[in-house]
Amino acid sequence: MSQFAKSLQASFRKALHKARRKKVSVSPSDVVNILETAHDAFVSIDVDSRILIWNQQAERTFGWTKREAIGNFLPDLLIPKEYRKAHLIGLSAFLNTGQGKILGKTIELPALKKDGTIVPVELTVTSYQQDDSYIFNAFIHDISDKKRATKVQKTQLEITQVLAEAADISEASTRIFKIIAKAFDWQFAALWCIDSEKMLLKSCDFWYEDLPGFTEFEQRCRQLTFTAGMGLPGQVWLSGQPVWIEKLETLKNFPRISEAIKSHLKSGLCFPVLAGSDYVGTIEFFSTNYKPVDQDLLTLISDIGLRLGFFIHRKWTEKNLYQAESRMQQFIAGVKDYAIFFLDKEGNIMSWNEGAKKITGYESAEVVGKNFSIFYTDDANARRHPRLELELAEQNGRYEEEGLRVRKDGETFWANVLITAIYDENHKVTGYAKITRDITDRKTAEEKLKSLNQELERRVEERSVEVSKSESLLRLITDALPLGVVYVDSNYKFRFVNHTYSKWINKHKDDIVAQNVEDIIGARTSMAIMPFLQQAFEGHVSITESSIYSNRKERLVRVQNIPDLAPNGSVRGVVVVLTDITNQKYHEHALKKSRYEAEAANEAKSAFLANMSHEIRTPLGAVLGFSELIMSSDITDGDKIEAMNSIKRNGELLSNIINDILDLSKVEAGKLRIDRKYVSLDEILTDITQLMSLKASEKGLSLRVIINNNVPKILKTDPLRLRQILVNIVGNAIKFTPHGSIAVDISSSKDGRKIFFAVKDTGIGISASQVEHLFQPFSQADISSRRSYGGTGLGLVLSKNLANLLGGDVVLKESTREQGSIFLITIDSGIKEHSVETYHVEQKKQEPAKPQTISLSGIQVLLVEDVVDNQVLVSRFLSMAGASVDIAENGLVGLEKAKKQSYDLILMDLQMPIMDGYRATAEIRKMGIKTPVVALTAHALKEERERALQSGFTDYLSKPVNRKALIEHVAYYGGNKDSRSPDAKVNP
Repeated sequence: MSQFAKSLQASFRKALHKARRKKVSVSPSDVVNILETAHDAFVSIDVDSRILIWNQQAERTFGWTKREAIGNFLPDLLIPKEYRKAHLIGLSAFLNTGQGKILGKTIELPALKKDGTIVPVELTVTSYQQDDSYIFNAFIHDISDKKRATKVQKTQLEITQVLAEAADISEASTRIFKIIAKAFDWQFAALWCIDSEKMLLKSCDFWYEDLPGFTEFEQRCRQLTFTAGMGLPGQVWLSGQPVWIEKLETLKNFPRISEAIKSHLKSGLCFPVLAGSDYVGTIEFFSTNYKPVDQDLLTLISDIGLRLGFFIHRKWTEKNLYQAESRMQQFIAGVKDYAIFFLDKEGNIMSWNEGAKKITGYESAEVVGKNFSIFYTDDANARRHPRLELELAEQNGRYEEEGLRVRKDGETFWANVLITAIYDENHKVTGYAKITRDITDRKTAEEKLKSLNQELERRVEERSVEVSKSESLLRLITDALPLGVVYVDSNYKFRFVNHTYSKWINKHKDDIVAQNVEDIIGARTSMAIMPFLQQAFEGHVSITESSIYSNRKERLVRVQNIPDLAPNGSVRGVVVVLTDITNQKYHEHALKKSRYEAEAANEAKSAFLANMSHEIRTPLGAVLGFSELIMSSDITDGDKIEAMNSIKRNGELLSNIINDILDLSKVEAGKLRIDRKYVSLDEILTDITQLMSLKASEKGLSLRVIINNNVPKILKTDPLRLRQILVNIVGNAIKFTPHGSIAVDISSSKDGRKIFFAVKDTGIGISASQVEHLFQPFSQADISSRRSYGGTGLGLVLSKNLANLLGGDVVLKESTREQGSIFLITIDSGIKEHSVETYHVEQKKQEPAKPQTISLSGIQVLLVEDVVDNQVLVSRFLSMAGASVDIAENGLVGLEKAKKQSYDLILMDLQMPIMDGYRATAEIRKMGIKTPVVALTAHALKEERERALQSGFTDYLSKPVNRKALIEHVAYYGGNKDSRSPDAKVNP
């Protein structure tokens, strides 16, 4: 009886007793209301076992509704058939004697539910007399969960005990099978273990009850192996998850179905056995009953699979280690020509073999525990040579030498010694393995060889070659080689592999030797190299290349097959030497790629230079041609003016080409400086619109500039470079658009820190193959298109680099052939906070500035210039404006004239013979002359301007000379302060 039932029963009795003392009646409805709140089932019957009371918990526990239960015969509803007779006998005995064995006690019994299932319950029965009859009350508590938890806990405890006690895998699995079968009603169990070499599951152990057909089912199981995904064990192996089959006859992938049916097996359970993440095997259980899925058992078997997996893995490891140690001990003990023994990290002897006894004369009991220095001469010990050997072995992993050693009887002998360091899992030395070979005979023979003739030396060499064929020496040599070395016999089986090869294919030597070539390297690789191997067996050396795969990594190797010829000329086997050529192939590929890229770059550069030549020669040809035309006598004034305009226009084009090349070179050299200042976006857009609208209208195109809301009104950027970017991108859009329109859409990021210029055209578009090379120097999208439309091919490259310097980029957002392109320009606004007023700009018409005439009358100018044409041109510009010009052909002449005469302004070229402009200006300043000196040079770089200003120049003008800028500078520095400031000049 549950605690709640006991409490309820006591409260009920107390309430009845109190009511009787006070003569208060308790109504049946009160009793029913109390019982309906009970957490246990409450059932009341009369002497005929007819149900009188059936509470809500009874409905939930047994499935019968109150209407179905009340009035019915209790044994038919709740008592299993085998217990009904006992119930009636007990009831009859109570009615005859007044004594009941179970009254007032809590007992455990099976109970029947409506669905036919039987559950364990705790039952407490009481009785009371009513009139001349009795009423029996029972509190019933379902203890299924309690029993199930107890069963699972007991099973886990028993399995833990088995894994702690079992001596081997068979004992552990058999005992675990019995425990689970008994606890959860299974009649057949099987353990399938993984064969990691063949990658399949094979039967390991079975257990089953002595039932008909089980022996045949076991025999059928032992005949089978399973690959991943095959059969029930293979399915679990592949998925890594348990499988519960309620009805075996519905399982399709089940090769043993006919034997299972004959054995009356109906349900099955299969689950993985894991050692961490390593798959160890699979366990199956089968039952002769249909068994629904049991979640408690599924939870339990996951734990069992892991614990049994670790147990199996540990036993396998112990077995392999024991076998390896046994083989090693047998090998070491049986070797008589080599002294093989182990030392602790201090050099004390820990083991001894027959070979050591034979070579040194010591018995095991005489040396074990002593330091190995007893085998060294007094001189070697004085030099601490034994300790030095251990230190070198610890540093390098091994130490080998040939030297004198001492036997027990004091005799010295020559020994070949190999000491190998033994490390623990933390790579700390725990001891050493030492192999000593007596080579006294060999040393003696070597001494004798010195006195023998050449023929004897040849014979000794032949003998040495034969000796070197022994496997011990071969192993010593080949394991040190970075090459893979294997020996294949006439049956195509491996007879020898060195350490390098076994490492390459990620297999131990013992797992390779005596195996077929195809089983180790795979059918595909075997098929590829087999013809070359067969050539070697026919007596011919053959060479090929192949691949070795290890840990999903491909290693390329050159394979050389060398026949091993017997004295009679027959081929005994083939020595296969494998050289790793992975890096060689990689470098060859890289070299080819580099050569291709270099050739492509040269071709692109050649194309670029050819185009530059074309682009420069085209305007240059126009300048030369129209100049010659002007000099002819039969040209009209109108044609002369047109020719001069063409000369000016082509001269400006040449200047732009040169400026683009200089800007690009400065960008690539990292020397282009950005001059950030606060500028009006409206002013920049107005300039661009006025400049580009004319070009667009000449081609019949419309140009629209759209400014979105929230665009900052003021930017902090380099206005010159921003104009240069916009002119290039918008100019390209106009150039490559035969008809339609160009739109420039300006927007900004939410915080105002980024400004976006989207330039959209309806032009010829760009193909996908052209996009890849669009922004690469010396490589244009389409040379043929450039020939058709003109241009240097530098605009996009230069614009992208300039945008990068302005904190943004230029990218091709989208493009479709014959439909148009969208280029997106991004720059940093230079505004940290969106505190500047935002606005929507409307395009305004700007009246062209009226020309202003500047007079240079009365201004004395000294022009220092070595080129006669420039002398004539500049002096002519200034004379026509009223200035008086004196000319000096180099810096020295100019310096002398500046000493003798006072000038209002000096125009100084920078590069001249005898004395350049820098030195001349420095000398002028040393003399205390304050006259303004303006640099006049073909150097257009900003760095040259800064150098000039730092060298004493007042200002800087670049060639080709712009007449307007020249006159403005002369007027400003020559004394006419009312003239336009040179800060406002247009820099050509």
